[in-house]
Amino acid sequence: MWERVEEIVCATDNVEALRHHGVELLAARAWRRRDRPVPGELLRDERVAAIRGLGVPVLLKRIRAAYDGTLVLMKGPEVAAHYPDPALRPFCDLDFLADDPAAAHRALTAAGFVEIRDANHYDEQHHLRPLVWPDMPLGIELHRELNRPAWLATPDISELLDLTRPSATQVSGLSAPVPAVH
Repeated sequence: MWERVEEIVCATDNVEALRHHGVELLAARAWRRRDRPVPGELLRDERVAAIRGLGVPVLLKRIRAAYDGTLVLMKGPEVAAHYPDPALRPFCDLDFLADDPAAAHRALTAAGFVEIRDANHYDEQHHLRPLVWPDMPLGIELHRELNRPAWLATPDISELLDLTRPSATQVSGLSAPVPAVH
């Protein structure tokens, strides 16, 4: 599969299209392997991903230490673990299901995490107001429910919390959805 992805990303020079589909880091690697010049904007994306990759394990441990309830990490670094190199999967936030999202939010803010963005915007959203750890520009979203099309029924979160396995991040006490659910 990854060979085919490489062929596809090498068929374009449109960096914005690559970013739109989340394959810009795969493209940079593929272009370099094929002796194609890698644009400066993709070099910057690679640097950001490398810095993020170094900070995420520390941040996940800090999150886990702040809240002792159930935390299920979705997307982001969990999906990255299934890439040929986890550094090739871009993400801009950490998404969690929690057994009690409001309690998790309170625990994280009590531990020093800071709310970002307009508070009023999140009253009806699928996740609570995002948080960040100061000096680590990576949003943390605690989901009330899964983001889904309006026509799709809302899955029962308690059932999803049971369909987990240990996180690929290897952070003790952190779970992830089983692959079929993810």
